[in-house]
Parts: sequence; C-alpha cells; structure tokens
Amino acid sequence: MHLRKHETEDSPGMTEANLIAYYVKEARAGTEEEKEAERDLVSRILRRLVSKDGVLIVVSGGDGEEEEEDDKNKKSNGDRLLRVHPNFLPSSGM
Repeated sequence: MHLRKHETEDSPGMTEANLIAYYVKEARAGTEEEKEAERDLVSRILRRLVSKDGVLIVVSGGDGEEEEEDDKNKKSNGDRLLRVHPNFLPSSGM
C-alpha cells in the first residue's frame, strides 16, 4: 500500500533501498543486528515479489534474467525502481 501511494505520473514507484528503509523504520527493530536481519529479510521478500510472484515490477535499473542472477550474488540492488504490477489487486482483507 505504501508503494502504491508513491506511484504518480512524476514518480512511477520507489527505489528498492527506500522501500527497505521505510519498512525497517516501521518495524522499529532495536539493535543493529535486528535491523540488518530485517533488511535482509525484506530484500529477499522483494526479490521474490518481483521474480516469482509478479506482484512488483522493475520500472528501471535493469531487467531480464541476467539481473536476477546478479541479484542473487549481491546483498541488495537498491537502485532498482519498483512499482506494484498494474493487474495486482490486493485482497479485501488488507
């Protein structure tokens, strides 16, 4: 929902780094180890939402299978611009 709020004509989405920072701030992790664990978890979830579930799409910052393979070797690809897939409709329970 936070990502959808940031989708306008001027800004088609949010960078992955900004989205991760927002979530870690909202999660209110205490220690630095907890924050790093949250960052890692959110990064993995975002990668899954892009590559497997198709809920998020990469607007800029590269595309294709080569990037996905590179992502597995990187800790985070924070320069990717992400947005919610236009055909994704959240369930009414959200």
